[in-house]
Amino acid sequence: MQNIIIDKPYRFVLPGNGTFWLKIFLACMPRYLRKHQGVKSWEILGVERLQASIDAGHGIMLAPNHCRPGDPMVLSMLGKAVNRPMFIMASWHLFMQNWLFAWLLPRLGVFSVNREGMDREALKFAVKVLTDTRRMLVLFPEGVVSRTNDRLGHLMEGTAFIARKAAKQR
Repeated sequence: MQNIIIDKPYRFVLPGNGTFWLKIFLACMPRYLRKHQGVKSWEILGVERLQASIDAGHGIMLAPNHCRPGDPMVLSMLGKAVNRPMFIMASWHLFMQNWLFAWLLPRLGVFSVNREGMDREALKFAVKVLTDTRRMLVLFPEGVVSRTNDRLGHLMEGTAFIARKAAKQR
């Protein structure tokens, strides 16, 4: 059970730029997905179109629905397939679960967002990721794990705001 009520004031958590821990994590990922998330296999389709966008120097934002807790880890396998790491936006409460999450998540390219308020630092960082184009940006526009894969929930406004702001800056 995750603790979603945090007594501490919000503080933006910036991700690291290195890939050392990410490479180690990706090497262990298939086994972890099988054992802990129930993901036995995956198939990546249309990777050549994504690769063409990367080669053209486009900023890439992936905005999938979030029906299982393992979704970010499965998406990281897409990053591995195109040899492009990702920055993933995640709720701040995940960084406050325990010391391991607080240490590991930023090293894997995860940065925090305060879903309950206007988090200008997270928005600025997300726009910067899209304009720099060195990494892909992943955010889940529903804002929560929805538990339904066949129905899309209400989308948060941040996704469109980030895309528009990055397009203006490019």
